[in-house]
Amino acid sequence: MHHQAAEHDVERLVWESEPLDHPNLEINGQVAPRRFRAGPANLLRSRIDSDNAAGGANARLDLHRQRSRAAAHVEHFKLLWEALMAELSERGFEEITVKDICERAMVHRTTFYKHYEDKYALLEQGIRQMYDALVGEEEHLPPSAYSVEQPPPYFIRLFEHAAQNRQFYKLMLCGEGIGRFQKLVKEYIAEVASAKVQAWHPAHQHFAVPLAMQAQFFAGAVLSLLAWWLENDMPYSPYQMAQYLLSFHGPSPSHP
Repeated sequence: MHHQAAEHDVERLVWESEPLDHPNLEINGQVAPRRFRAGPANLLRSRIDSDNAAGGANARLDLHRQRSRAAAHVEHFKLLWEALMAELSERGFEEITVKDICERAMVHRTTFYKHYEDKYALLEQGIRQMYDALVGEEEHLPPSAYSVEQPPPYFIRLFEHAAQNRQFYKLMLCGEGIGRFQKLVKEYIAEVASAKVQAWHPAHQHFAVPLAMQAQFFAGAVLSLLAWWLENDMPYSPYQMAQYLLSFHGPSPSHP
């Protein structure tokens, strides 16, 4: 129906009795512009092409708007997260309100609720981002490649990441801390330790202590050591801490 109507409108502009290549097609005694000499099919095609071009422009505009909204969300998260961290350095999480966070961030509460259901959702996003930054691609090297002089890179990276995000880790791990983040990091360490021990030992090998128990024990020890390191203003470098951690675990090639 749409194409038929369009074609009808176009045909009103063309004299079917005149050849399309007529050099002197006239309207009321005046030479007709070339656009009236194109014929109904070409004019209809021109109109469709114009509609397609408009559709493409609208799609680009929508993409631009989506990117702008995404950029605004990132900027709002940064401001709100920094405000939350500042509030946490002064009082407990349960005492902090969305109003406190927004006032410090200078972000309207309406904007906050466009992105987050409550302060717990903001905290969860921040924790997830930190956790994702911590969890990177692991090096798949045999235990013989490591020694106290050359500790595993994932040991070093853990302490480096804590040093780079010192305030966050102190708030999450030290004192009362935030149980959600502690659980995520502990699960990460236990998962890495368990996977590496399994990869480095024959299948179905019997362990005197169940592997899952070993991994949990090791992860708890790492978290305690990390919290101590932060509470004491990081007296040793991340590399040294990785060396000490490996020493605590023993020189056995079965270490994770």
